[in-house]
Order: sequence, then structure tokens, then C-alpha cells
Amino acid sequence: MLASGNTSCGYSPQQLRSMQLDDDCIGQILRAKEQEQQPSTNFAKSQPISFRRLLQQWDQLIIHDGVLYRLFHHHSKEQISLQLIVPTVLREEIVKQMHEGVASGHLGQDKTLHHLKERFYWPGHYNDVRDWCQTCATCASNTLFKVTTRFNIS
Repeated sequence: MLASGNTSCGYSPQQLRSMQLDDDCIGQILRAKEQEQQPSTNFAKSQPISFRRLLQQWDQLIIHDGVLYRLFHHHSKEQISLQLIVPTVLREEIVKQMHEGVASGHLGQDKTLHHLKERFYWPGHYNDVRDWCQTCATCASNTLFKVTTRFNIS
């Protein structure tokens, strides 16, 4: 079963497509997918690691409404969802929304990753979420408060 979630992050398909095309790695993959011509291994060797990681998932990448997505197989739910391939320019905004959003409320790294993976993908997303959570001032102050409180109670 294909699950469709809100992957637009508030942008129209045309805006998302434009941002993907402007992204060095994603733009190349999107154009290659449209032409149904997978870039060669020799070409890929000269490209950044993020390009090679996307290329490794060639068969899972699809274009819907002109926008590049990845088919994500949920192991526990036995369903497939579309993950937006997020251009570099939107990544910080997406991580912030997933971590600090109104519905999220400063989730930890694991929950932020879980929510992000339901709708979005980019090579290196794990490290980006880890780094964001480790540098979140609100989370750090909450953690400090909890540790301090535990020591005061003892």
C-alpha cells in the first residue's frame, strides 16, 4: 500500500522542482531520471558523495508532479510512502520543523529522525539531525535542568 503524507513543507510542486533543479546533486539526478538515463559509474566517481548515494537508490527514485521522491518501504507498517528528496536550501528548515514544530515540541534525535523519515530524505540526513539536536539550546537547557534537578533531589 502506498501512503501519501504531506511532503510539500508549504511549497508548491513548481517551487520544490525549481529548488531541486537548482541543487547541484539533486538537479543532475532529477534531469537524468526525466531522461531515463542513469549516469555512468565513471561519471559518478567524479561527483560528491551525496550524488553517489542518491544514484545508488536509482530504482527507488521517482518523479511525481515534476518533483523527485524516494519510495520508502516501512518495515513495520508494510506500506510504501513517498519521501521528498530535500534540496540543500530546505534542509535546515525541515530539521527545525521536525524537531521544534508545533506538533513536535523539541523531540530527541530518534523521534526527530523517525518523523523526518516518514516524509523526507537526503543523503546525510542522520548526521544533520544529530548535529541539530546536539546544538539545540532549548534541549540543552532542558537537559541541564533535569540533571541539576536530579542532583538536588538526591
